[in-house]
Formats: sequence, C-alpha cells, structure tokens
Amino acid sequence: MLLAEELTKLRPRESEGWLAMANAHEQMMELPEAASTYKADFGCDLSNGEETRSLRALVRLLAQLGDMQSARIFQDQLSESGQPHSIQDRISEASLLRMEGRIQSDQIQISDVLSQA
Repeated sequence: MLLAEELTKLRPRESEGWLAMANAHEQMMELPEAASTYKADFGCDLSNGEETRSLRALVRLLAQLGDMQSARIFQDQLSESGQPHSIQDRISEASLLRMEGRIQSDQIQISDVLSQA
C-alpha cells in the first residue's frame, strides 16, 4: 500500500499507482476506499484497456456496496465506450440488471451471452 501511495504522489497523472492502491484497498476489504480510488484513477491518462479495467472493477464494487444508481451510471459508461464488449462485460450487465430487479432484461442478457459464447 505504501508503494502505491508513493507512486500516486510521484506520478499522480499515471494510472499504475491508483490501480495498485485500489487493488490493495479491495484486498483489505476496504470497499468504499477502493471505489473512491478507482474513481480517482479516471483523472489519469488512461489507455482504453486501463479505463475498461477500472470501470469493470468500479461497477462491481459499487454494486457490492449497494450503490446501484452509481453502478448503473458506470456500467452504462462501460457499455457506451465503443469497445467490443467481452463476455465479462455482458455478464456484468446481466448481474447488475438482476440486482436492480429487472429479471426479464437479465434473462435476455444471459441468453445473449450464451448465444455468443
């Protein structure tokens, strides 16, 4: 954790330190801190892969914390990113739909995932 914090101080515009710190918070089960750190990562110069990875993690953490409104905002941002959607992204969408109580949409999304697998 200390190394990650130092990285964010030395190179605040680079993503590596923020991602390492978010991961450390998550491993210590400090989920609100992890979510905040993933959000801070969006202020960095991100490649598309880093941004996608941060968005996926942030959606998962926000859903775990019960902040479905924020999870939906970031999931929609992930869906609209214009990148090819992986099976992981479609499963994430289906899981979020289920947590939101939108079971019929969830079943359609799962069918879509299975048909493209």
